[in-house]
Amino acid sequence: PAGDAGTPGATGDAGATGTQGDPGVPGAPGPAAGDTPGLAIAASVSEPANGTHFVAGDRIVLTFVLEDGRGYPLSLDALSQSRLMVVGPRDALKTKTAVGLMNSTNDRSASEHHFVSLKDTTNSNLSVNGNVVTYTLEPITNEEAGTYSAGLWAIVSAYPADQAFELIDFQIGTATVEPEIVAGGCDACHKGAANGQYYMHHVDPSSNNPYGNPALDSAPVRTCKTCHNQDGYASVRKCDDGSKAVRNDQGAYICEDGSPNWNYMSDAIIRRAHGIHNGSGLLSAFDINPDWGDFKDYTNVTFPSDVRNCSKCHNDNSWKTKPSRLACGSCHDQVDWASGAFVPARSLGQPGGIACTATADCTAEFGKGVCNTGTGECELTSHAGGAQTNDTACATCHGADTGVSPISVAHAIAPQEFPWTIDVTVTPDPGNGTHYVAGETPVVEIVIKDPGTGTPIDHTTIGTWNAAYLFLNGPRDHRIPALTSAARPEVVTGTTFDVSGADLQLKVGDRALTLVPTNAFFDKANATQGEVLDWLNGDADFSSVLLAEPRGSAVVIHGLSSPSLQPLEVVASEVATGLGLTPGVYNEYSASGSYPANSLKDDPKVSLTTGAIKYQLDDVGCAEPGTYSIWVRARQVDGPYGMTLVNFQIGTGVEDKLVASNCMDCHTGGFHSGYPFNADVCGSCHDYRRAAPMRQSGDAPDGWGASAASGRSNYGFGAAPFSRRVHGLHFGNYVNFPYDIHASWGEHFAHIVFPQDVRNCQKCHSQSDEWKEDPGRIACLGCHDSEDAWAHALQMTFDPTTVDPFNGDEQESCAVCHGVGRDFAVDKLHNISDPYAPPYEREGWVIGPHADPPATE
Repeated sequence: PAGDAGTPGATGDAGATGTQGDPGVPGAPGPAAGDTPGLAIAASVSEPANGTHFVAGDRIVLTFVLEDGRGYPLSLDALSQSRLMVVGPRDALKTKTAVGLMNSTNDRSASEHHFVSLKDTTNSNLSVNGNVVTYTLEPITNEEAGTYSAGLWAIVSAYPADQAFELIDFQIGTATVEPEIVAGGCDACHKGAANGQYYMHHVDPSSNNPYGNPALDSAPVRTCKTCHNQDGYASVRKCDDGSKAVRNDQGAYICEDGSPNWNYMSDAIIRRAHGIHNGSGLLSAFDINPDWGDFKDYTNVTFPSDVRNCSKCHNDNSWKTKPSRLACGSCHDQVDWASGAFVPARSLGQPGGIACTATADCTAEFGKGVCNTGTGECELTSHAGGAQTNDTACATCHGADTGVSPISVAHAIAPQEFPWTIDVTVTPDPGNGTHYVAGETPVVEIVIKDPGTGTPIDHTTIGTWNAAYLFLNGPRDHRIPALTSAARPEVVTGTTFDVSGADLQLKVGDRALTLVPTNAFFDKANATQGEVLDWLNGDADFSSVLLAEPRGSAVVIHGLSSPSLQPLEVVASEVATGLGLTPGVYNEYSASGSYPANSLKDDPKVSLTTGAIKYQLDDVGCAEPGTYSIWVRARQVDGPYGMTLVNFQIGTGVEDKLVASNCMDCHTGGFHSGYPFNADVCGSCHDYRRAAPMRQSGDAPDGWGASAASGRSNYGFGAAPFSRRVHGLHFGNYVNFPYDIHASWGEHFAHIVFPQDVRNCQKCHSQSDEWKEDPGRIACLGCHDSEDAWAHALQMTFDPTTVDPFNGDEQESCAVCHGVGRDFAVDKLHNISDPYAPPYEREGWVIGPHADPPATE
């Protein structure tokens, strides 16, 4: 048997406590409240053995160092998205995803195709060491020579707004770097002026991604091509029946005919970019069908330049030297290359403006086409070159400058016609050399030159012309007409002056004036013109609101320029009779017009000579200091105008900054009858001078000025003030009352989507800070036009005459809350970059909730 257990030994004393270990590495501090840490990726590529480019058999090593925006290391585990893509060559007709190099697949049925997720730790090409990620590409085999790009798209899990798409280029098979044909071409319209961010399709938020994916749009077109290439991640499901496959209620993709017979079509950037920018000009059902068209969300897009102006985006001539079915067919989308048919037929129009009845009508007018007797239009039903299975023959007919239809000819944009050269000068020069001051009465001298000979016309014949007008207004920050007949109401006396009666009674708006001729040093019953002028202008009450000037042998009494045009009334009185004045109300000189135009044919301030038209301006002392614009337009017969703009200074030699500028970044050409995109020109009609009381609709004012064009909601202004019109137009797709922007139902502009976040105010206001320094109802309500916004604006305005809320006597308190430095300052509310603010959802909006045409239409 086993022996008894021994007695346990005594427990030893505890050992001495060891020394404290070194402190751990401090973690990165958290971001400030309301901020995010940011994301920064540094990319590098291994050096090729020959020093310039990689060749067959080489393995390229890509390295990415991950940090937050403050420089602290960031692990790969911190990313919710870490997608690596490699594409090339740079020529968009050849660009493909290099699936072989990446050890990826182009099988679209696979969950991971045309890219590599760096979260896949089983990938043998991947190596991760802390925040340093290395990916070794497979050996180069048959990849086409050219410039390639590797891109890492990353999003931080904890801060989805922190995104980056880091790109790095390298050469395969050649040391010659390929140019990027649209490098920087997107900046002019799509790059946010306030934050430098690009605004394209992927920036839009969605229900499952409130921040959008701005990183995907961060370096167009380089980032775009990593997915949108000849064989890339982006694709379209095209059906055998010609439709686009869409999901049914069960989530399966089916075609228009109900079948599942579809195949993937690569969605290359050439087709995608051209199709979007020509959205309103697309024709094929595959593109524009309202239920399943591939560009159905973009059929509202109207390119702000002439879409034929390819150089607006392209920085080389490849648009005309490298024709292809893909590039040309992106806009000319009715061509079915397999058959050569135009689907739908291409309209040539009605010959001579009269419906055709036979093909002979078409060939006689256009030299081609057949007659569609149903529509009365001539049509092309097939591509003259027939079916095309490749691009080799494209340049035969469509060379840059050669062939049956050269691209340079087909895309030629006729220059704007300005048939009459107009020279405008203000004479004499200011006495001080820089600006006119009170007491000076300059003359505008206009010389119109024959378009054929360049010699001046006989200006005494201007009365036979179709139209000839002069506009003058300023200052730039709040334009009103000035110094001309259209700037104020006026009344003209007779040529004899009996002021011996009791008094002269006048009214200016609501202000009554009683003027008594008290000067004893002239014969009141037989006063001279000069004595009457001295008496009137010497009366303090009169001179505060009126000005008397000689006109021939008579005296003209006119109101001073003011934001609110107040009618001048002659009240029956003894001196009124003695001066030959007829009692009554005298409105503006051009009382029936919507625009403050002064006719050069019959304005009383005009004098005509053979060599010039001279327009006598008022004493500049009645105008506020600032920069003023003179715009003259004229035409002999119906058609394009000749036009000229001249600026000059009153009261100050310092030129006012343009409140709005940069229009030509996106726009080219002109508007209306060829008017240039120039805020000084726009403001000549769209000024801030009230034209007439608001018309009533039921019990409430409807905002239509009585002298405005029929149906236009212009707040009682003759033409809508410039800030309201231009703001509402550029935000047209989101306003609640699009017909208030322009009431003509065909021109409501409700399709307009600004090509970046409209809160990038600096995009248009690049010279002036007026947008944030002077908040007011007219500008702000242009975009913020909801009923709640209107109620707020009216509540914050003291208006002693509420029946007409824009008649000029209101006192706005907007700056109390929205002025510079205030809690709700405009620049704070429009801040979209610090911290980052995603844009409103810019696509897919159908005209606002009040988009029915006015009842009068």
